[in-house]
Formats: sequence, structure tokens, C-alpha cells
Amino acid sequence: MQRKGMKSSGKRHPIFTWNFYEGEIVVTKHGFKVKKRFSLMTGVIFLVALGGWTELPLEATYERPAVDAETALKANFYEDVKIVDGLDSYQVLVNKNFALTPDDAPKDLRVIQVLDANRNFNLTIKMRSRAADMVEQLFQAAAAEDYNLLAVSGYRSYPHQKDLYEYYVQEHGKKEADRFSARPGHSEHQTGLALDVSSISLDGKITENFGETPEGIWLVNNAHLFGFIIRYPEEREQETGFMYEPWHLRYVGIAPARIIQQNNWIFEEYVENVLGMAR
Repeated sequence: MQRKGMKSSGKRHPIFTWNFYEGEIVVTKHGFKVKKRFSLMTGVIFLVALGGWTELPLEATYERPAVDAETALKANFYEDVKIVDGLDSYQVLVNKNFALTPDDAPKDLRVIQVLDANRNFNLTIKMRSRAADMVEQLFQAAAAEDYNLLAVSGYRSYPHQKDLYEYYVQEHGKKEADRFSARPGHSEHQTGLALDVSSISLDGKITENFGETPEGIWLVNNAHLFGFIIRYPEEREQETGFMYEPWHLRYVGIAPARIIQQNNWIFEEYVENVLGMAR
């Protein structure tokens, strides 16, 4: 989605993706896409031979997340909750109907090397390794075009989210808190694949106004190139269960992010229309 008054960077990145589950390669360069099925060995040889051509790292997806596509777009939030099976997938669905357990935690967390909300070099905010690699590239690409992003919040444990949610309930009441804060086990931050961001122009604050800043508009147009989506877009609260959050980035992988961007989908629609249809 291109917002008025903001030009895209105009840069095209060649992208190769090898999906081991489906056995296919997707090649995208200068707007042209080729999708073809290969054997595993053929695909590996293909990627090794052409890997040096890519400007972005190769994206490998080993398995589909275990998700019931028929209930991915449910509106009965926090009812008939299902426990997520498989935290390792980059396409893991965590929302108000799919939950993580208190013991679920990624094994490959690391500190992301970017500036934090105080404009200091970050020492505490973590993401999963692959997501961390890509968010660092995203921040670097933004900075190269004079867009100054700041990291505010990344991985949160189940107890951390529980304390945060209970605080918001106490301050705002449960009904209002449920619009912007996930109950424990239902937060994407627990996956290590989500990051809340702000900008220097907003002094590192989290606000809807971020969507109107040059940095927020740049993210709408470019985040998918690095495998990220704006998880809770404008005017989709009835479907996501969360208010518009232009600051909330979710890593899903380059190929899924491009599909979501092209179709103007929310993540649940990708799960239903792409993962569900393949079953």
C-alpha cells in the first residue's frame, strides 16, 4: 500500500525462496516472478549456484505451522482457544484464538544491533536470530534513505506479558485493554518475531501518529522487502481484534510478506488463503 505524499524507494531486490515443504522455488527479480517445482537436490544446487546474486539472504521454510485454517479468521476472540503446535515456524499464528503456553520460548533469541527508544545502542531488546538479522538490514536500509527508526519492544516472556496486561487492565479496564494489549500467551512478542518501533521524530514514543511519519510511511512501502508486515493495519480491528498499530512489525519471511503486501491482507488471511488452500 502506497500512502499519498510518500514515494517508494524504487529499489528492487532479487529474492530467491526455497520451500522444502512444497518443493518449489520462487524467483523474483525486477518485478518478474517465476515459480517452479524442483526436487530437493535440484533446488539446493540452484540456490548455491545463484546465491551470490541475491541482495537479501535466502529464505528457507521447513514446515507449515499447525493451524486450523477454518478458524483462523474467527471473531469470537478468546473463545475456543487452541494451543499453538510448533513455535519454530516463521509463520506461526498467535492471536486471540491461538495461544502459546507459559513454557514456550524461542531458542535462538539474540540482542538486535540497532538504536533503542532512548537513541542508545540497544543492549536488551531481543528477537529470534533470523528476524534480528532482517530487522537490522531494515533499519540500515531506512537510515540510508534518512529515515530514523528506533526499537522499543521485542521479545517478551509469558510472565512479562502477564504483568503488562494486568497493568493495562488496572489502568484502562479490561475491555479497553483488550483492544491494544494481548492477554498472556496470546502475544506475538512471545514468539520473538515481533518488534514495536518508533522514530526519532516521535522521541521514541509509541503512538498511532507513527503511521503518518516519514518512517511509518516508509515501513508500509518497504517492510515486506525484509520479510516484515504491519501486523495490525488500519480499519481491520474487527478481524485482528487489535486497534491500528502502525508500530507493530511481525516477521513472517520474505515470500509470505510480499504476498500479504500485494493482496493487502492481514496475516490471518494469508494463513487461510495460502496455507489453508495447500492442504
